[in-house]
Amino acid sequence: MTGRSASGLRVLAPPRVVVPTGALTVRTRLRLSDRDAVVLRELAEYLSRLAARDLAERVALGPRHTAADFARRKRELTALTSSRWTGTLTRGSNDQWQLARRAQAAHLARLAAEIGTIERRLTASVGGRDGSTRVKGYPTRRVRAAKQQRLQVLRARFARVAADAAAGRVHVVRGGKDLLRARFRPDRSGRAPEEWRDRWWEARNRIEADGEAGRRTGTSP
Repeated sequence: MTGRSASGLRVLAPPRVVVPTGALTVRTRLRLSDRDAVVLRELAEYLSRLAARDLAERVALGPRHTAADFARRKRELTALTSSRWTGTLTRGSNDQWQLARRAQAAHLARLAAEIGTIERRLTASVGGRDGSTRVKGYPTRRVRAAKQQRLQVLRARFARVAADAAAGRVHVVRGGKDLLRARFRPDRSGRAPEEWRDRWWEARNRIEADGEAGRRTGTSP
């Protein structure tokens, strides 16, 4: 709120300080012994297996996922780990599914736009221009034939993605599709097999315990 001074000018109210939550984030480099490194590596792989299992279940449930399913997933994981790690794993699975759905919708939109562009240009004659829409045709018959083949490929791809979207199916790769494709294209990625394996392990295995969003301490009361 604001008030008025004797001269009639507005006076801003003093700022309100938010009550500290007590949470603290620290980023540092750990100096580990060989034994500690082995323990943390095994812990990361264990949590990764739990994350993969929970993500697979979340993807399988698709849009049918309910609050009861969410509670059951949390109970099952809490029996195998802690409530804080459970919150991190389940939230991560939900976020990945939602991100995959958004990417799927964006993919459909791009395919539809490309299909529409080719269809409009095919209505015009080779080397000419449509009189009503002013859309320019393809310059040669060879290019036009190639675009007609391209159109068939795009329509088939659109049908597959649309069927997945209608059924609530998404395709998720833990670690990232780009990094997975780099495994089969070492000449393009420029990475040695050992370097790729290290990157792949790091992308899929993490130790995170930031709990649930909206919880003051990351866990349920």
